Amino acid sequence: EPDGSSWERLIHPDDMPSVLETLNNHLENQVPLYKTEHRIKTKSGEWKWILDTGKVTKRDAAGKALRAAGTHIDISERKENEKHVKIEHELDSKLARSKSLDQTIMICLAYAIEHAQMDCGGFYIEDGSQGSFNLYKQIGFSDEYIKKTSSFPPDSPNAKIILDGKPFYTKEKNILKNDHSKKTDDLNSFVLLPVIHSNKVIGSLNVASGSSESIPEFSRTILEKIALQIGSFVIQSRNEDKLHQNQQDFNTLFNTIDDFLFILDLEGKMIFFNSVVTKRLGYNKKELFQQHVLMVHPPKRHAEANCKIEGMLKGTEEVCRVPLITKKGREIPVETIVKRGSWGGKDVLIEISRDTRERIKYEREIKENTERLEMALLASDAGLWDWNVSTKEIILNKKWFSLRGYDAIKANYDID
Repeated sequence: EPDGSSWERLIHPDDMPSVLETLNNHLENQVPLYKTEHRIKTKSGEWKWILDTGKVTKRDAAGKALRAAGTHIDISERKENEKHVKIEHELDSKLARSKSLDQTIMICLAYAIEHAQMDCGGFYIEDGSQGSFNLYKQIGFSDEYIKKTSSFPPDSPNAKIILDGKPFYTKEKNILKNDHSKKTDDLNSFVLLPVIHSNKVIGSLNVASGSSESIPEFSRTILEKIALQIGSFVIQSRNEDKLHQNQQDFNTLFNTIDDFLFILDLEGKMIFFNSVVTKRLGYNKKELFQQHVLMVHPPKRHAEANCKIEGMLKGTEEVCRVPLITKKGREIPVETIVKRGSWGGKDVLIEISRDTRERIKYEREIKENTERLEMALLASDAGLWDWNVSTKEIILNKKWFSLRGYDAIKANYDID
């Protein structure tokens, strides 16, 4: 027959102190109502959360409690939801501080194992080129087990289960192994949770338990929510890796050209520049970053440079010949073009300046050589002809005529 002592034996040991304190406070008339949330043991041995509410209905003349009545309401589902929310908030907080995919996966694995009461687990990521699933990170797997489960080929039973896209719970001991004839760990239950992003399977969260032969519903809910979260982090990390690789490719390309390259925001401030800029102008990156591009042009010609840049953006100017100036004040003659473009998803101005010193030197040398050649030809005893193939026009000097016995003046044909 139920009595107070048998009721107390059903209360979870961790909850007993607070339950007794609340009950005694009400019995002693310190609070008007007895109300507590605690766990009680069911017939099956499981623990169920209840809201226990009661009130003393009869006291003696001295105020001592003689009789009380109350209710028990099952609040297990609410408590589970609260626990889920708490776990999710804790997980979100840790993931927000994660600085890499490796760290993110390890956080998710640790949470999955701890809060779903599992013993070990691993995250498998799809190899886009081969279609296999390869072990990326793990916690608790033995070396022997890792050897047997490091990769699931696309035609393996494991890969097929993952690609099915549905959570898979089993007691089959060899479901996670490539070699089904050998046992590698004393594990009793396994879970394969496909990780999906945009309706595509990109990996799998696999966990196992050696102490439990079944996965409670509460644990399943936690595992499936964690698997849902992992997908977005994997894709984000892949996109960041691609962006980083693209940035490296851009840097490699930009740093192999000899021209000065500037990426400017719409206010004209430098947000990127290649190594030619820092090496030849003598500045370091910090000195140039977020500074206006006019900083690298002679101060006395800022107005001219501004005018030319605005003209190029409007299409009225083709080039700006305002020189660049080094940190030490030495001018470098350049021809600059400015175009509108996009950088990192934002509208920018792209400025390319080409050093014209070599070209000017080359043009000067050509001019000098041409003049010398003309002088040499005039002083030489050679008949000279010049034929314009397209117009059929031929120009001849006096010597050409005299070599053939003609008088150039009478022929009225003289190029001297």
